[in-house]
Amino acid sequence: MHSVSKIKKQTKRASPAVITTISDVSPDDDFSPSHINSISSSEHSFPLPEKGRTIDMLAGLFYQEELAVYNRFPEDGINFELKKTIQHAHWRQKMCEWQYKVIDSVKLSREVVFTSMSFTDRITKAHGCLDESFFRLISVVSLYVAMKLKHQKKVSASTLSKICGGYYSAKKICSMESFLLKTLEWYLHPPTPHSFVILLSTFLPSSIGQKKRTTIIKQACYFCELATLDYFFVQIKPSTISFVCILEGMYGIKQECLDLFLFSLSEFKIISGNPKHFQDASSRLKKIISASC
Repeated sequence: MHSVSKIKKQTKRASPAVITTISDVSPDDDFSPSHINSISSSEHSFPLPEKGRTIDMLAGLFYQEELAVYNRFPEDGINFELKKTIQHAHWRQKMCEWQYKVIDSVKLSREVVFTSMSFTDRITKAHGCLDESFFRLISVVSLYVAMKLKHQKKVSASTLSKICGGYYSAKKICSMESFLLKTLEWYLHPPTPHSFVILLSTFLPSSIGQKKRTTIIKQACYFCELATLDYFFVQIKPSTISFVCILEGMYGIKQECLDLFLFSLSEFKIISGNPKHFQDASSRLKKIISASC
């Protein structure tokens, strides 16, 4: 079984807006775990919504996932063998690692980093591979906006400037925030793998037990964090990322439990859209998990 010692304790959650029908879904609705977790009992480590609400929320997430505005992958594709792509992937991983350190230091949810990197990836998609200095600035500003969106405990621009060692002034960060919001057209709530993990885990068989369920969710969330670091996963949908992460988290589970889980999710057709993406994502995730151990 994979170790979960690196998992960080999640912060407490705020109140959600519950979706009742697909017509109620907005492209910019927030379906983050911070909203999802608080709608049910807090007696477990990972409280889950009722099945009916889960299906409504999943419908909202799948709807958002199909919107072009949240697509992080360039239409002409990415050549992962190009030198500039390799360099960009390296810069991106370093900035992502830095963001996790910042998030941990201010005790916020690590899901924020996926949202932040989604902003950065979409700006890269719009403007092509950026030079290192501008890319770092965009990454800092993306984190600033993501933290403001996800938590009432906001980190000010001046505080973030100090965290950056004064490399970027508070004025510069606020100035670039306007550029970021304009480029993203104010679509600021991308569906995250973490959100899908919380909702899809509702369909885990009851025979697994609460303690094991919590372990699976923790592992899956950690694997989502590893996937966020890897530029490869910008071409993979958040639902697919979450699904392969849950399956990895179920490593060692009895086959009958796995079969029940897969059957209960068959109506959502997570794999049928692009089986190759699922296979590629699964293979890649296994490699980065192995490398991280």
